Amino acid sequence: MPAIESLLTEAKNLESSGHFAQAVSRYTQVLATLRDGGEDGQEQTEREIDLLYRRATAHRFQGELDQALPDFERCAALAEGAGSLQWAARAHRALAEVFLRQKQIDVAIQSFRRSAELGEQGDDPADVLLTKSRLARALCEAGQTRDAKSLAGEIVEGLRDGLVPDHDTRAEIASQTYLSLGVACFKSGQGRRARRFFLRALEHLDPQRFVLPLAECRRYLGILESEAKNFMQATAALAEALKVYTRLGFDPGRFDAYLSLGITYMDMGDLRNARLCFQCAEGIARSRNMRAELARNQSRFADLEMREGKYDSARRMYEEDLRLTEQTSDRQGLGYCHRNLARVCLSLKDYRACERHAQESRDHFRASNRLHLAALSELALAECYLDQGRLPEAARLIEEAQHDLEGKQAVTYQASLADLRARLLMAEGKEAEAIEHFDAAIDGHLRQPPTRELAETRYQAALACHRAQRPADALNHLRNAVELAEMLGSRDIREKALRTMDDIDVVEAQRLKLAPYLPSGTVDELSTDWLDIDRRKEPIVATVMFVDMRGFTSLSGRLDEHELADTVEAFISLVVRIVRHNGGSVDKFIGDCVMATFGFGQTPEQGARMALWTGLEVLEQLAVTSEVHVDAGARPMHGSIGINTGQVITGCFGPLDKRDYTVVGYHVNLAARLQSLAAEISHPDPNRLILSDQTLRLAPGIAAVREIEKNELLLKGIDASTLTAWLVTGRA
Repeated sequence: MPAIESLLTEAKNLESSGHFAQAVSRYTQVLATLRDGGEDGQEQTEREIDLLYRRATAHRFQGELDQALPDFERCAALAEGAGSLQWAARAHRALAEVFLRQKQIDVAIQSFRRSAELGEQGDDPADVLLTKSRLARALCEAGQTRDAKSLAGEIVEGLRDGLVPDHDTRAEIASQTYLSLGVACFKSGQGRRARRFFLRALEHLDPQRFVLPLAECRRYLGILESEAKNFMQATAALAEALKVYTRLGFDPGRFDAYLSLGITYMDMGDLRNARLCFQCAEGIARSRNMRAELARNQSRFADLEMREGKYDSARRMYEEDLRLTEQTSDRQGLGYCHRNLARVCLSLKDYRACERHAQESRDHFRASNRLHLAALSELALAECYLDQGRLPEAARLIEEAQHDLEGKQAVTYQASLADLRARLLMAEGKEAEAIEHFDAAIDGHLRQPPTRELAETRYQAALACHRAQRPADALNHLRNAVELAEMLGSRDIREKALRTMDDIDVVEAQRLKLAPYLPSGTVDELSTDWLDIDRRKEPIVATVMFVDMRGFTSLSGRLDEHELADTVEAFISLVVRIVRHNGGSVDKFIGDCVMATFGFGQTPEQGARMALWTGLEVLEQLAVTSEVHVDAGARPMHGSIGINTGQVITGCFGPLDKRDYTVVGYHVNLAARLQSLAAEISHPDPNRLILSDQTLRLAPGIAAVREIEKNELLLKGIDASTLTAWLVTGRA
């Protein structure tokens, strides 16, 4: 029928170009026309199966799983009824993927096994191995990691034995198997092994044919980088995955990428970009009625509220997460929901609710065979008992958890155990022993990238030292807790640590409260030798950097006050985090511009290198964040940077009633003028960095550069005839 063929061709073209909603409409028209034709027979049935499968796949790509499910089920039933084993196996495998996404793990496993059984009946070893590679993934989700690894081993042996002669099919099966092994190791806390398997999966993936598995590998590698606190690499990998999912129109993948990006930004302490990503993830989940995903995202909003000390709001969000997760069969997800609620109820001192949620969390983790997670829930329950003074019950739970965590090498587990033992000893009045266990817990946490748990352990150790009449140690722990909380954006831990410090040393508490408002090191100098530093002016060689938001003036005329403030705050926060990470000192904010200095107490070469590394990282981070903003429908952030090295004067300037500790001089002005030039110079990249010849000579081999022509070197108030400046075009 010409009409059917025309519609079918149009539908396939729409699907291949990512217009899935229109493709669904066309496939529906083709199906209706086919059924109205009144024809019957094997050929008609196979054509209907093909159309149902295509329509269901289009629904699945949009995240419309409830609509995809009946089409796949009808497809499977028709195929089995017609004796088409190949189609039946494919349909059951697709059904399993939908169930897996919906967190109906047990049903997914049954469907994968049915698909493998049909493949074996049809004598199709390649299809069987492909199905088993995905079954291994489902077993990981069910907590059966040992079975998943064993099954993956069988698949690898089958490939080695030549069961699949076709190279492309063999590569697809191998990549899916290594991907499943990577997920198994990831969920078992074996990050290094997981990375190796994900990289092996990438080796087998043809970027033209296996785009979705490729994006998933990159997303997991981004998560691993985030957990290792390699945030630049993490955001780049996750943004790349997001770009692929967006190009394909694959909304479940876009949700995953936004969620992972939000978690990464949150761990960076960039709560504004984290909230933006979670809002985008929520929009996708709501528009596609993705209930399990909506629940996961709700808990991340609650995590943000926890960091800001808004416990009542966090509790309401965690309860909504629980309500949504209860609509699925995800026992592991329910375990996390109840543990989150136990945590927030403990912060609110609602011990009865905390106890109930911790117990339910433990039971759900046990039911999903996640015994180490169940042990961590027991530790949460022990913490609840400790707060109430129920020491024997707390001690019993700690011993039980220790037994369940035996053989677990992850240092975070052992650190959590040591932390709870220390709190128990402190409650028993054994401060000296408690301090030893806190030291062991801190040592364990320090072997991993910094976390909220480390900040909390530092705070608890400070309380023990204070009670043991060791004020110097208490202050040291509190300083570390405050600095770590500031870096992670954990307002709640920072505030309680500062309140405790007020009771020990009010001057030191005030010093830490002032620290975010003054250049690094200045507070120490002012507090120890105020009169001398107030009068002293010193010449030093330093590297000065100015980073300004491009297009801010025009932007300020289009945005309301709150949106403008949020935009400036997000830009400044990004720059400051990178400056501090690279050892620089934030001198001041000038509207939307950040002035920073490098090299105090170091050689000029060290200062120049740190400044250039900072500039390159700011450029890269702005590029990645702008990609995320554009995909999210928000405004991109672009910046211009100027860097110069030379002799400056450092000291306090201004009248007695308003002093400013800063640097002044010709080389400060030159850095500012280079930044202004970067904003105006003709260059295709919206993010620009210009550095002086002095800086480049001190930091060679770091950046790729091109010399700026003399007719472009227009610097207000500066004779540029003898100057040389360089535009950075990337890393060397």
